[in-house]
Parts: sequence; structure tokens; C-alpha cells
Amino acid sequence: MIRQLEAALEAGAFGLSTGLIYAPGVHAAAAEIVELVRTAARRGALYATHMRNEAAGLFDALDEAIDTTRAAGDGARLQVSHLKAGARAVWGRGAGAVERLEHARAAGVDVAADQYPYTAAATSLAVVLPPALLALGVDECVAALNDPGVRARISSEIERGVSGWENIAADPGWAGIKISWSASHVDWSGRSITAIAREIGADPSDVAFDILVDDRLETSIVIDCMDEADVAAILGVPWIAVCTDAEGRRPGDPILDVGVPHPRTYGTTARVLGRYVRGRRTLPLETAIAKMTSVPAARIGLVDRGVIREGAFAYVVVFDPTTVADKATYDRPSVHPTGIDDVVVNGRAAVLAGRETGQRPGRLLRRAG
Repeated sequence: MIRQLEAALEAGAFGLSTGLIYAPGVHAAAAEIVELVRTAARRGALYATHMRNEAAGLFDALDEAIDTTRAAGDGARLQVSHLKAGARAVWGRGAGAVERLEHARAAGVDVAADQYPYTAAATSLAVVLPPALLALGVDECVAALNDPGVRARISSEIERGVSGWENIAADPGWAGIKISWSASHVDWSGRSITAIAREIGADPSDVAFDILVDDRLETSIVIDCMDEADVAAILGVPWIAVCTDAEGRRPGDPILDVGVPHPRTYGTTARVLGRYVRGRRTLPLETAIAKMTSVPAARIGLVDRGVIREGAFAYVVVFDPTTVADKATYDRPSVHPTGIDDVVVNGRAAVLAGRETGQRPGRLLRRAG
């Protein structure tokens, strides 16, 4: 693993990331993560983690990430991916999560975070499965899910909970989990597992397991799991960057517009500017722009980007602060925002007067040094 990481960093990777609610990261021991972070730190690369738990175990997960970074030694830098209080069990504690990170920063740990400005998350339905099942290969896992006895044990584990496991089937529960894309059940996109189960007269857990079997674990979901007050508390922090946590999409495309995705793909930046700056005054305009430009650029190590000055790369987004607004909703997510007129990439106009020019001036980015 260290050799693979070193090769990637040598090729220009910006850092190391972990996804500790997913296979295989869910099985990673703290000691091996420390060794990998130490390897990244020796080259000045960033460690970004999608933590072990963003629900009831949020604060233990924050402590694990901080302790891992501290144990990795000099040069270790931590980025907490998509900071949130992601379950009812921790609603009202978003500010406390920020405080935990600020305490670590004050103690000398190089830690920052990012966030998308929505109360719903998005991921794979496979995260409802216990870690032991995620240890299997796809074929073995699908075969196990076809066994009624295994299903009964999983349902029992969901009800009881497993230590350290982010149990979204219990909190927010099946009603809070919507299918965003299922290749085997296209007509279920945009509907909650509870609603589907009610319509077909099945148990919600069996609906979830059936979809996972039919899709061979490749089912996408949107999870209604956060509280607006926590989102706002985190968003107001200047050093926490804004991210989309979204894949590339295009309205009307037969591949890039399938299902009912999370609206963050289209609406994130405009939502910050329209809803939280102009509408709710959660943060000043200048702070919001920095959180979407110079703050993340500096954190990841993008040289001469994220700022407007002589000699920097000419990346410019022209918007009207009085009209900019996100139009993407959970029901109709594939809608571009309004109020963004022009986009310049590397000195060439990619969008003029709200229309694409056909220019493709982007380039592959590699870490300097």
C-alpha cells in the first residue's frame, strides 16, 4: 500500500484519501492508516478522510481522524471530507463538531474541512450492510443477500446496531433513504424505500436487499439525514471550504442524466450565494467566495489558482449577486442555476451570456513538486 501511494504521489497525486464507511476502508486498522498518512506527509501531500462515522459516532470519528494525523508526525495535514452532523442522534451538534476541530487546530494539528450546503447526503445503498458482509466480494455478497437467514441476521444487526458502524437504515431509517439510480428498477428513482415497500406490500429491508442483489450492489441513494441549523453553523466558518461532492452530469444526456441525483451537482455554489449569503445572511459574500476559491485551492496546493491577480491562471466566474440562485431541487435536480453569466477557464470563455461556447480549455492538474 505504501509503494502504491508513493507511486501515485510521484505521478502527481495531491494526496491520500480514505472512505472509512466503505469497503475496504471500513476494515482498515488505525495503525495502517497512520503509516499511509506518514508516507503522504513526507511528500507534503494532504490526507482527506470520509470518516468512520458521521452519525451517532461522529465525535469518536473526529477524534480518530485527529489522532491519526497527530500520530503520523511532522507534515501531516488532515482534511475532513464533508463535515456534517449526519443523523438525528447528533442534530444540534454541528457547532460542537467545528469546536472539536478548532480545538485540534489550536493544539497544532493541521486540520481543515469541507461541506456541501444541503440537509441530504448521497452515497451507495450498500452502506446499509454490516461491515462483515462488505468484507465479501460482490458475487459472495450478492449470494449471501439471497439467503433468508442472512437477511434476518442483517435486519437484526440493523435494529441492534454494531459498534462503530454508521447505521443509516436505523437513523434516519428507510423513509429517509431515496433511490437516486437503480439500473434494474429505473422507475424507483426518486422514491423512498419505505414508499416502494408500501406500494408492493413488502418489508423495507427486503426491498433494499432485493435492489442490491438486482444491481449487484451498484445502487445510488440520497439520504435525508441533516438538520438545517447544523448546516448553517458549519457553513459560517471561514476555513471550512464549500464542496459539491458530486460527479459530472449534463441535463438530457443518456448517460450523465440518469436517475434522480442529488441537486448538489448543479446547485451547490449558487445555493451558497443565493440562499445563505443574500437570503439568510449566514455569511458575507466575500467569505463565501473565498470558501469556494482561495480556501480550497490553497488547502489542496493548487498554485496560482483560486485568486484573481496578475500572473495567476485566468479562472473567472461572473455572476449577479442580486439574482444568482440554485434551481435544482430534490425532485428536479438536473437544472442549472440562474444568475451566472460567464465562465472563463485558463483565459478562454467556456460560457458567455449563459451559453456554452464549445471551448474546452481545462487541463489535467498535478501536484507541484
